[in-house]
Amino acid sequence: MAVTTSRSLLGFRDIPPGAHFLWVQQLSGVSRCGYWFVTTRQGTARIKQWDGYNEVLGKPGSPPRARNQEDNIEAVYPVLQPYTLYTHKDNAAKSLGGTHPAWARSPASLWQALTSAISTESLARITGEQDVQEYLVDSMDCPKDARHSASPTSTTKFDADPINNKLTFLFSQDMRDLQILDLQPSSARNADTSARVLALLTTTADQAILADLQFTFLTGTHLGNPACLEQWWNLVLKIVLRAYTLALTRPQLARDLLRTLHAQLFNFLPSATSSNNTK
Repeated sequence: MAVTTSRSLLGFRDIPPGAHFLWVQQLSGVSRCGYWFVTTRQGTARIKQWDGYNEVLGKPGSPPRARNQEDNIEAVYPVLQPYTLYTHKDNAAKSLGGTHPAWARSPASLWQALTSAISTESLARITGEQDVQEYLVDSMDCPKDARHSASPTSTTKFDADPINNKLTFLFSQDMRDLQILDLQPSSARNADTSARVLALLTTTADQAILADLQFTFLTGTHLGNPACLEQWWNLVLKIVLRAYTLALTRPQLARDLLRTLHAQLFNFLPSATSSNNTK
């Protein structure tokens, strides 16, 4: 759902279980911030306050006020925007017909395909935040090794400011190693990366790789985060699409990676984005 408002928006209600991403930008602002969170049951109140000066959605400045709002949720509930505000747009996606996969026929199923591996565990690993309800991300967030992450031909430069050096991705070192392939003959550039993926799977779960692919895409596109976009681009081109034999050794993971990539590309189609602009 995408909402533009010039008046106070108190929040949303009836948020279903699953992974969600709420991001905000001031109309005249230059940056965006957002929160990833995972709901497992109904009835959890999440309270944030917009800081216009720093352009950030953070904790309420007054803890007693926050507690008062949570205690009086029944009074606030009727004025919150329902999560199903744009459910009627599902019909537009369904009109795509039977030639599209099932996950492409409604905004809800498309979002599920885009976030199937996002969990509290993956969000804690990537952001470095532990024991929190929501995981803060910002337009300027970058990987811990951002000073060395840009390729020699890259036009993107990331400041190694410790405030923003907090995102941890699985393949950052591997992708730097693979940059040399871009300067090699075509036979070298076609090197199979399946062994690199399998080596990583000895210490982590299949879903962790998928989570990186999903997190970098959604955080990068919705927040305009250049570090996440470059990480996603490198992950797709230098790891996923070069893991030729992964379909033999890890068929389910290969399927999930390609399905996620398909959903990400589909998300940019006019017919898809008109009914599922943002989440």
